[in-house]
Amino acid sequence: MPEDSDTLKEKREELKNCQKQNVIAQKYILGLKQKIVATEADNNITSQKSHFGTGLGIHNNNIKKLTKEVLKLEAHKKKLIESLYSQWKDLTRLNPETEFNSKVEKAAAKLGEFKKENMEMQAELKEIEEQHKIVLKEYAKVSKKKNALVNK
Repeated sequence: MPEDSDTLKEKREELKNCQKQNVIAQKYILGLKQKIVATEADNNITSQKSHFGTGLGIHNNNIKKLTKEVLKLEAHKKKLIESLYSQWKDLTRLNPETEFNSKVEKAAAKLGEFKKENMEMQAELKEIEEQHKIVLKEYAKVSKKKNALVNK
């Protein structure tokens, strides 16, 4: 059991670290999205000022780079969320209380089956005892007749 508690503590620590990474990634993604919006606004202003497109290529490249970075970070965020979910599943599986409850439920189910079998066996035993009593009565009658015939 101490090993289970150690692994449980380790899993909880990993879960906390992943949650922290997820929060940091979300903040960073939000910051990059704000940069994209600001860059697009700058791009709109630049395109309105310039009839010949000077400076436009620089802004478009920045937008593309930032968009790619946001997509990469969102993919990383998705992986972190999946990792958190799998670790959460591991924690619920390792939870001693849950494991104990499932063992208790299984034991209770087996106990119910044993009680049912016991009741069935007791009913069969009563039937056999009744048949045995009938056979003993018949044997007593037959042995009386035999003794009566032998004694004559």
